[in-house]
Amino acid sequence: MYERKGRKDLALACYRDIVKERRRYLPVYLKLGQMYHEDGKDAEALWVYSEALMSGLEDASVYAAAERVVAGSREPQKLADKMRKVLPEAERSHTYYSLLALVYRSAGQSERAVEALEKALQLNANFTQGYLRLAWLYAELDKRDKAIDVLKRAEANGIRNFAVFRSMGELLAQGGRLEEAAAELEKANQLSPWQYETTLRLADVYRELKRPGRAEELLKGGLEANPDDAARWMFALGIFYTSEGSQRDLARGIEILEDYVALTPDDAGVLRVLSLAYLRLKDYDRATLRAEQLIRLNDKELDPRLLLAGIHEEARRLKEAESVLREAMGQFRDMPESARELGRFLIAHRRKTGEGILLLERAAAKAPKDVQTQTILGWGYERLKRYDKAVEVLEKARALAPDNDRVVYTLGVVYQAMGAHDKAEAEIGRAHV
Repeated sequence: MYERKGRKDLALACYRDIVKERRRYLPVYLKLGQMYHEDGKDAEALWVYSEALMSGLEDASVYAAAERVVAGSREPQKLADKMRKVLPEAERSHTYYSLLALVYRSAGQSERAVEALEKALQLNANFTQGYLRLAWLYAELDKRDKAIDVLKRAEANGIRNFAVFRSMGELLAQGGRLEEAAAELEKANQLSPWQYETTLRLADVYRELKRPGRAEELLKGGLEANPDDAARWMFALGIFYTSEGSQRDLARGIEILEDYVALTPDDAGVLRVLSLAYLRLKDYDRATLRAEQLIRLNDKELDPRLLLAGIHEEARRLKEAESVLREAMGQFRDMPESARELGRFLIAHRRKTGEGILLLERAAAKAPKDVQTQTILGWGYERLKRYDKAVEVLEKARALAPDNDRVVYTLGVVYQAMGAHDKAEAEIGRAHV
């Protein structure tokens, strides 16, 4: 009320009284902190957020507001010193050290931020946000094992928190410790059943563990438990089935994704998946239909046209494939991929090979460090029996990517065509294709 009447001083006083009494009314804390920050009183703003945390309002919005304050500070050490004066009993307050860590992190002093958070946890072993923030900080410093150890300390102290389990599962999965990751993500799923991102991550972990049955069970459970959000879960389940190996799973995935498209017809990602799924089933007409729909949806993109050309090419509709590629070449002349794909097609099917090699050379000149383009150019020279040029180009490609199996294999094929069988055998033996 005072603020609407232009009496900012009275509004500040009113808000301060509420904060000093530590009433659990989050909007007041956020508003008072914002007012102090706008007046350039950043230490006072952080005092407000500290009081919010001390009163039990450990809400993400409080930390977000505090981060906005410290991110704008040009003198973090002065701000830290002033915080010590403004915050009551600062040295004995875990919230003080938590906010101090934000100041140091904003200033790029990550090690000091770590020290501050460790101090906060010494003062309060049940400080959930402290464990999480310290773990995330270690992860930013590429110290994944230390991050995991921090979250294990949280669990050892009896903290059962969704974010702790979720973060632990993600870190373990990134480190390849999949069984442990699954166990932590299962705990998160129990605390917050069928949370979309967590369930999908857990399903991905089980797929990596070669346990698709549990992954399927999770995704089906999520779909059944979330009828109001069915489209997202249909998408996830459909993608799961289309990525599995069997024709039966592929057909089931297509059926689900077709139902999804009926609900959300403008999802480009799903249209692409459907087109590729039909292509795997050699249902070229339906693959074409979905690719054409994708082009209408993304008229300014090259990839949908390359997809359609690839479908025509596999279906041996070569005239249609060439027409699509030439149209793409005209519309996306500045993109080396358009010249590369038309050149590759012309050489592969012996349709104007001279034009094809010129297109490949043009693409390679525009993308001299693109390994795929250079490799296709080397392949093109091999097809035209220009072996010396092929070796020259492929050796340059190998210099860009020494461990690229496609480059090494293509080089072996060139040596084989030249009659250099020992070299060919050595190169092909190095390639894992």
